[in-house]
Order: sequence, then C-alpha cells, then structure tokens
Amino acid sequence: HITFLPPPRRTTPPALRAARPREALLDAALLCLRERGYEATAVDDILSATRLTKGAFYFHFDSKEEFALAAIDRALARFWPEIEKAMRTRGDDPFTPIYALFKLFSGDCTHGCIFGNLSAEMAARSPTIRLRLAGVFGCWTGALVFVVNDLKTRGAIAAEADSSTLARLILAQLQGALLLGKLEPELNHLDIHAHALTTLLAATRGVIPMGPLDGAIKRAVASASFPSTLSASPFLLCLPSLSHSL
Repeated sequence: HITFLPPPRRTTPPALRAARPREALLDAALLCLRERGYEATAVDDILSATRLTKGAFYFHFDSKEEFALAAIDRALARFWPEIEKAMRTRGDDPFTPIYALFKLFSGDCTHGCIFGNLSAEMAARSPTIRLRLAGVFGCWTGALVFVVNDLKTRGAIAAEADSSTLARLILAQLQGALLLGKLEPELNHLDIHAHALTTLLAATRGVIPMGPLDGAIKRAVASASFPSTLSASPFLLCLPSLSHSL
C-alpha cells in the first residue's frame, strides 16, 4: 500500500530536521494537503507540524502556490515508483496490473488521492497548479497506455480499441473509486470498481469500435455481466451517455 504519512515527527532528530528543512516542509505538505486541501492548509499549519519558522519557509518558497507545486513534485517522486511497480505486475490473469494498481491505494481511502483532491479544488483557481497536475496525470496516462497495449497483446481486450482513451478510462475509474471511498468509507469501492472495470474492458473483445470509447464501450456495457451489487450502479447506467464527453 502507498504510505501517505511522513515519518512521525517525534522520531525525527532535531538536527536532522534542521539539516533538511525543505524536505521536512514538503513531507508535512503531503499529509496536510491531502487531508485538508490547499485552501484549508495554512502556512502556520505546516510550521506547527515541522516546528520550523516562517523565515525557514520563505527562505525556500516565495509563496504558498510555489510550495504547493513543490509538494506535487515531491508526491510524484515519492509515490511514482510504487505506482509504476504495480502497473508492471504480471500474473496469469492479464488484468493483474489493474488489480495491483487499485489495491495499492486500498490502505486508506478516507482522504482520497492528493493529485485528485488538488485537481478538484485548484483546477479552476490556479492555472499553474492545474498545468502541473495535468502533467502528473498525463504521465500516469502514458504509463497506462503500455498496460492497455499489453492487454491487447495478450488478447484480453479488443486489439482495435484506442489505447490512450482506455488508459484515461482506467485512471478516471481509479480516481472515481477513491472519491467515492471518501464519501462511503465503509464500502470497498476500489475492489468493486476494479472488478467492474476489468469486466467492461474484457467485454470489448470482438467489438469493432467506431471511435474512442464510442460504439465499443456502449456495446461492451450492454453485453457485460456485472455482479448484482453493481447492476444498478449510476456509473454503469450513465456510462453510455458519458462516453461522448471523455
């Protein structure tokens, strides 16, 4: 599982904190920004978590926005190796990489994904932060294209399917499951949606798509057999009409 929490403050020697103030500030940001969001996280909250001064903060960052950008980079550097490892997982089931990716985030869904949370909050407020996050998701989508292409090679999905669009679908499904996990933590949305997604992808076999996520996904939804717990899912009911906007 991805570990979002930085090392406990009490176990960090004061000398080490003083030697690495920038890293300490960014580690605190990963937790605060994910749990509270950008607007609800004050610079004083970060300073309280790190026991550093405002002088130390503004020595390294000219503004809170610049600090958030650095925190996004820090989060990507910290979490990407685990994400990439999950997507490279292989098994007898060709959909193993997708299951591994969803499972990676199952440790704590209460606060969602820092990238998804900041995107929802800041996309319309800060063009700079929006572009940085778009880069993160672009990198993620690019990596998922390789996963989709491998599924094609193994005959798990239709060879004619648009790889880039399906990669975006996988990422959107993951982020959606994490969002719903915040609303309904008692339900295992990651497992539910991973199963629904792989069933949907598998149903594209033999379907000749008319365009990215157009006819192929509509027909796949119509022909797929989903667990009873998902039969009335608003996502599944709305997917055909939503496919035009993806």
